Amino acid sequence: MNNKNIFGIDFLKKAPFLKTNDIVWGTFEFIHTSLMEMSKERLEMPPGRIYVYDTNPQGDNFFDKVTNQKLPFNFVGITLITLRDSYISSKVNDKDYKIISNTCELLRKKFINTEHYEVEFYGSLNSHDICAICCFDDFEKFITFVENIQKAKDDDNSEIFSSSYTMVTSFKLSNEEENLFSNSYGFANIQLTYNNWIDLEKILIPILDEIGCYDNNNNIKENYKNNIKIYSTLGEYDISIRLPIRLLTNTLYTKLLNPESELDYYKNNIQQCYTRFSKEINSDKYSKKIPCNINKGNINPSEKKRKRNNDNNPFIEDMLDILEYEYYRAMQMTDSTNDKNDLEIQYKATCKVINDILREYKEENLSNLPFSYIKDLVEIFKQTIYRIVQNGNYDIDIIQSLFRNIASHDKIIKCYYNIVKNILTYVYLYGNKNQSELIPFINFEAVPLVSSKLFNVLSKEDQKILSIYLPYDAFHNIDAYYPLMYHEIGHYISPTNRSQRNYYGLVITCCIFFCKLSETIIPNDMSSIIKATRNTIIEIIDLKNINYINFEASWNKFYQILQRAYRQICNKDNIEKYDDVNELSFLIKNLKNAVFQQIGKDKLNINTENSINIWNEIDGVLSGIREATADKFMIKHTKLEAEDYISLIVFSRYRQTILKDETLQASTRVPLILKEHYELNENERNKIFKKAFNICKSRYSCTNHEHLKVILVDIEKACTQFDENYSLISDLMNEMINTLDFNDSYNNNDLLWKKQNKIYNSKQDDWMINLINLSYNQISFEQLKKLKNNNNNESNNTIKFDKININKNYPADADYCYSLYEYVINDIGDFNSALKQMYNFMSDNNEKLWFRGQSNINWDLKSSLFRIKSINHYNYLLDAYNEFVALSSRSLELQGTLTTEADWIAYMQHYFIPTHFLDWTEQPLTALFFALDSFFIPKCLYMPNDGLLSGCTSTNKDGKYFNEDLYQDAVIWVLNPYRMNNTLYNDQNSIIQNGIIPNLSIGKNINDETKRFLFEPKNDLKDLFNDKKKYILKHKPLAISTSILSDRITKQKGHFVAMDFQAESDLYSYVNNNNNHTNKEASEAMDIISSLNEYHKYWFKNHTYNKPFLAKIIIPHNLKEDFVKYLKYMNVYLANIYPELENIGRDIAKFSQNNQSFMDL
Repeated sequence: MNNKNIFGIDFLKKAPFLKTNDIVWGTFEFIHTSLMEMSKERLEMPPGRIYVYDTNPQGDNFFDKVTNQKLPFNFVGITLITLRDSYISSKVNDKDYKIISNTCELLRKKFINTEHYEVEFYGSLNSHDICAICCFDDFEKFITFVENIQKAKDDDNSEIFSSSYTMVTSFKLSNEEENLFSNSYGFANIQLTYNNWIDLEKILIPILDEIGCYDNNNNIKENYKNNIKIYSTLGEYDISIRLPIRLLTNTLYTKLLNPESELDYYKNNIQQCYTRFSKEINSDKYSKKIPCNINKGNINPSEKKRKRNNDNNPFIEDMLDILEYEYYRAMQMTDSTNDKNDLEIQYKATCKVINDILREYKEENLSNLPFSYIKDLVEIFKQTIYRIVQNGNYDIDIIQSLFRNIASHDKIIKCYYNIVKNILTYVYLYGNKNQSELIPFINFEAVPLVSSKLFNVLSKEDQKILSIYLPYDAFHNIDAYYPLMYHEIGHYISPTNRSQRNYYGLVITCCIFFCKLSETIIPNDMSSIIKATRNTIIEIIDLKNINYINFEASWNKFYQILQRAYRQICNKDNIEKYDDVNELSFLIKNLKNAVFQQIGKDKLNINTENSINIWNEIDGVLSGIREATADKFMIKHTKLEAEDYISLIVFSRYRQTILKDETLQASTRVPLILKEHYELNENERNKIFKKAFNICKSRYSCTNHEHLKVILVDIEKACTQFDENYSLISDLMNEMINTLDFNDSYNNNDLLWKKQNKIYNSKQDDWMINLINLSYNQISFEQLKKLKNNNNNESNNTIKFDKININKNYPADADYCYSLYEYVINDIGDFNSALKQMYNFMSDNNEKLWFRGQSNINWDLKSSLFRIKSINHYNYLLDAYNEFVALSSRSLELQGTLTTEADWIAYMQHYFIPTHFLDWTEQPLTALFFALDSFFIPKCLYMPNDGLLSGCTSTNKDGKYFNEDLYQDAVIWVLNPYRMNNTLYNDQNSIIQNGIIPNLSIGKNINDETKRFLFEPKNDLKDLFNDKKKYILKHKPLAISTSILSDRITKQKGHFVAMDFQAESDLYSYVNNNNNHTNKEASEAMDIISSLNEYHKYWFKNHTYNKPFLAKIIIPHNLKEDFVKYLKYMNVYLANIYPELENIGRDIAKFSQNNQSFMDL
């Protein structure tokens, strides 16, 4: 909110809020003015405060000149004026929300500054509409000015104002050298309430003496006897002193009649003082009687008196009597037609709900009447009455409690009502006709954040009362609470398709339920369950008998059915049977059996305690989805950017001091929106969080920055947990929240609800004022009712089952989809368990798995060629290939004849020449050896090329080599090559189908898909990089085999994953000739293409879902030496892996030297 032109004027009467010496004449005693920064003054809301805002774009800081005594006048008149309803109706339309600024401009033209006064007109945020601030010297002329204001007409000769109220002050009273009143005409009427035990003479004589009534003999001067009249009065005041204004003095008010004066006269004698100024009216013009027609009022409380029903509970009858009395009193107090119309609808709705409750309980037992429910309903009606009654007063009341001081914020309250009405206008226009009619009440309460409550009888869904509770902070912080109103109302909007919404809810709950019933919950198991659930539910449901399940129910009803169905499944004999639950529980049971039969799971941990825990998780997730649905409605219509949304979430938690929220609702709500709506990955989230942090500091004035940081860290933690637990069903959750999207293609931007959002999103300096003034043209509840009744949009209850199918694309940050199953070894005995688990979850049809050991868990799955940076990998390998073939063709170690490129490359790979082949083995112990090879082969001494794996982490320490890899966890990667090839090459046109492992030593296996891994002529791939994603997916890895012509390959049971080494040169050459792409993009693409684990990750972020083909077994570094001993027990040595004579000799020498120590093992 921009507050540079908003001013606060406080009128005080014995109130301790602000200390000031500036007197105001009227109901109050003191005045204090300030330039308002409303966001910083939330705790200071004096009962008499009014807010005014500048409407003159050409203004010259008139308010500043007045308060700082820069104008040549002694007095300041503050006149609050209310517009006539007829004037508002004639001037306001859908295209004009500047009625106040236009009216002020009209008044400036009519009341031009003169030598007698200077005036400026401001808008008011209180119950009045315009505030005229006029500087003057002569009271009589000022009163004439106010009379002319009251009679002002517009250019169409129509009256503008219905009422006004004026107070007068002076900021120059402390100047005792000049009497401010001496040149002013008119009369002053000083009214006093004094302590009755004090003699009247002690009250009057000091006052008369101060204004100079007595001569030197202490007698009243002759010329004063006729000018001063003293009266004894009945009512609030005891005496009244009438005298010419020119007789008043400055010190009369700065000392004698000042309750804060150092003198004890006022404190000891007077309870209150009120000075009223007036001018005499010439009565000659009224000497002749003129006939006047006086119409009888429309409302006569005696005629409207309800008949008391003695059969009802007396408490209820008392409440209904009070409601009726307060309703008619408020109707008589207000002149606003809009207020009357809306109050009538609210009153009738309140009575209807109470009477519906009475009828429903009369059929059962009146002793069970929900008295607290009725009490709450009456309370929300009471605050509306307070507001209207306060606004009906023509003066500014002295409110005794800040909690009931709502009239001073009347325009803000009406603005919120207008926001709600415009939202309902949209819902009634575009929502389906099954939407219940909502009658809103807006109440300001001692609550930390906006909340709401629905009042209705369940059997009566046609009309509901919606009570919205706003904190007092919302008076000043429309920026935050405007979108939150959309969120709150979003909870009560009927979706476009209830059946589809409820069906998504069923599938989501089934996925969670079945996963939790699984004996071992790990990602692989969970993914297979979710896939089976999503694909099987379509087959299970008998479309012809779908009507037996009440998918068309409201969410609350369907939720109850769901809950009972799950309880019925888990507690077979201990729960009451419900007819509406039986069909649903039968469906879930059949689905459960089919799903677990598919994945080979027969044993389920089903018990009462377990089922309660499972339902608690389901309940939390569904609650989070419900909040996310309301969030999505809010985001769509207020066009919130991601940082604005997060800042609102943080602000909401900050207001409630919820620093850490570990509920499943919180762990679902925000992560779901960030993932599915904004499609943010982790890095993007971090950037958004930083922006949100700054927004909370600046826009929402959140001062405890540490709290903000804790909340943001907690939200990021929730996002991570959501990715781990629910990414495989987040698309279903998103589809569920999208059922609140209506077809609102009607592009008339002049509709009020669209104009309202346009003003909010503009964030111009005067956006808040424009939003408030838009409420002058707000639709009535009666008009809303007609919109609702005219809605013919049929509800679509057809379920689209195809959207449940697993064929889906995951957003870029779907970490769970590509998260690897990790088995962490706790001791040596765990190794066999790890292998068993790997075969259970990685092998579909008893396929062989491949293993690869690496001594540092931080290393990527990169072939040795791609570990070398800053080279052209294709040219490097081609040169090495030619050299190796030339020099080793007559080597005695070659077995058989090497005739193919694939065989030669395989040999090169096993003899330490970097290639694009990544080694794998069928033997887990061989992989374990390589994970621990630092203990068998000193790094960087005997195998310098191996240092390429990590840049050689051995260092010289005290003359000895110190291997840092010994203190890193090791990893054994596990690959299902058949699943990998089947996943990556599942295109119908692919030559590689059914997950075969092609042998590239066989000529017929060399084709367009496989020659990318050899030195075949390269394809022209330049056009592909127009789409980075397609380019990466084109250059995918391939699991292959070659001829086994080496003892090493034979001993190691070796196989390879070939990485596409032709991609790089094509990519970079194209980038260098195309300005549309950057080297950064090329580098990112190559990082993915050259690393198998990165490719696996990328695939499941951007492609059709399949089972993961990678997993890993983690060996903590503190267990490495134990596993070295384990390998020696298993007779695995260097010579077993590298069977050359050199290595055999090395093993024999070591064995002989350490024989005794090995025997001790």
